[in-house]
Amino acid sequence: MEFGPHHTTATRIFQQRRRDRRLHLSLLLLLLCIGVISASKLDLPASFASGMSEFASAVNGSSGSGLGNFVETAFPPAIHTRVLQQYAPSTKSLWEEYFSYTVTESYVRFESTAFDQTETEERLIYVVPLGYIYETAIKIIETLEIAAWGTVLALLIAIPLVPAATRRFAPSLGVRAFVRGFASFNRAVPELISAMLLVLIFGFGALAGIIALGLHSAGFFIKFIADDIENSPSEPYRALSSFGFSNWQVVRWAVVPHVIPQLVAYSQYILERNVRSAAILGIVGAGGIGMELKGRWDLGQFDHVTTIVIAIFICVVAMEYLSNRLRAKIIDEAN
Repeated sequence: MEFGPHHTTATRIFQQRRRDRRLHLSLLLLLLCIGVISASKLDLPASFASGMSEFASAVNGSSGSGLGNFVETAFPPAIHTRVLQQYAPSTKSLWEEYFSYTVTESYVRFESTAFDQTETEERLIYVVPLGYIYETAIKIIETLEIAAWGTVLALLIAIPLVPAATRRFAPSLGVRAFVRGFASFNRAVPELISAMLLVLIFGFGALAGIIALGLHSAGFFIKFIADDIENSPSEPYRALSSFGFSNWQVVRWAVVPHVIPQLVAYSQYILERNVRSAAILGIVGAGGIGMELKGRWDLGQFDHVTTIVIAIFICVVAMEYLSNRLRAKIIDEAN
């Protein structure tokens, strides 16, 4: 019995699908084996079991649970500034003059010679209502300033180097490779690592964070804008070059109008990203809210940590909202 060409084609398709299914099944089994070996090597099952046990202890309210102790002390969030009376500031603001007050607080003091012997004593606490909200707001503003300065520094570094990173305008392939390598290096080094080194050079403070963010963000700006130029239509460049325009004139009249909308979008994205990164850089001493977060965490003042985390969340959400509104306005004006 003879079969037509359609039957032969269908048979080939069926066999090809069977081979594809076998290949996919083999790949899935291989990935599963790799995953099992990797999970065992990283000790993931034991770590997961330990985490679930810790979580269950915290839910049940067991004493001695690290997570349970954190939850007990982290809420409610800190709102007021509380310091010992002897550490109260000698010069007070108008708010402190009218609203600050002193309370008496009992605490347990351990004997230095016998830790099993304790005494209950009293101490005076100086309280500034809403004082910690104000301190956190100041640190958040400082974080926003670090992020903004880091973005500006990134633009100042990237814009002069972008033409040299493209095939059309680079003086030579060596220059292009060098600029591309510079951008790749800055993207590869995390801001946290570069901030640790810069803190050793410039000391604790905002400058180290600004430079770390600027160098890292410049790598992204150079890559994104240079790729946009290289992927853009070549007709405008050829037309202007045929009329005798120099490379810099071509950049002025053909590249800049094409790049500006993308540059605005990239700047918004990098600024949002730098706000989140700046909140972390303070952990290594590079200024901003991160320094306050690290200090409060080390002291075990988890109610202050909660206030800082909430402030960071509100700041990031507000930045994203304003960025989306600005982006929508730019798009509407362009249309």
